[in-house]
Amino acid sequence: MLACLDSAKLSPPLQILFPMPVASWETVLRGLAPGQPVTRGRVRTYRSHGMVSSGVTVTRRSTHRLRGKGSYNSTLWVWADRCRTAGAPNDASALREAARGIESHFGSQLASYLSDHDLSDLPAAPFYRALASETAKALVSRRCLTRVVLAAGRLTSLTGSTGQLTGHTPEGQAVTVDLLAQLLTRRGLHVGACLWVVSRLAEDAALVEVDPAVSVRLPASVAKHFQWATAPVEELAPPPGWSPEAETDAVLAKQYEAKLSSRRSERSREDLLADLTSGRIPRLRLHPLG
Repeated sequence: MLACLDSAKLSPPLQILFPMPVASWETVLRGLAPGQPVTRGRVRTYRSHGMVSSGVTVTRRSTHRLRGKGSYNSTLWVWADRCRTAGAPNDASALREAARGIESHFGSQLASYLSDHDLSDLPAAPFYRALASETAKALVSRRCLTRVVLAAGRLTSLTGSTGQLTGHTPEGQAVTVDLLAQLLTRRGLHVGACLWVVSRLAEDAALVEVDPAVSVRLPASVAKHFQWATAPVEELAPPPGWSPEAETDAVLAKQYEAKLSSRRSERSREDLLADLTSGRIPRLRLHPLG
């Protein structure tokens, strides 16, 4: 289960919400072949076609006893396939090459750390920031990123059938995205969890995916490209009594307070009241699942 990483001790106060840069081979295969059985035979087929590497093999240990082996890959393999299906083969090729480089560079550190830790503990690894930074750098110049990413933000509600993400699109537009609850609960996500929502076409259907994310401090040269996926530290954990409605009211209050400070005349105040009563609010709502 992944939630927003506690970043209270980090600076600056704005952190990037970024997807986990490493995943198990099973999770990667689900991203490469959505809806298909997750089998070792299938992943071997993908490896033989250069769609994914053999990854980093980890021997898991517990109190000096072996617990078996696991294989992990850079999630750039999944992003490469998303770019391929979005009609960007050059981006896909570049991301596969970047995935190989990241696995080679961080392989020994990943193998050592994951031998004694769960994957969910990876954000606490001393090399995690560098790992996330290299992954983000590989995505920065890929035009297909904005084609497939719907939004990044926080899960603000989760009922029996639907969940809602409140965040921003890559264009910086404030947005609420409605999602199937089962899509979220199967990933172990809960209210307050951070994630990216991705959508791509599969023939005549739209495929919606959710990538759990954590808050990570990235170099300014990289972070500036993901400003739409930032969140203030104080917003990473919902305060007592928080609700989506309360957050929306607070956002609108700040918007109109800013307008009032820049427009002093009574005429301006009348215009603002007219905007409020007519419902002309610049907030988008997406229903990717119909």
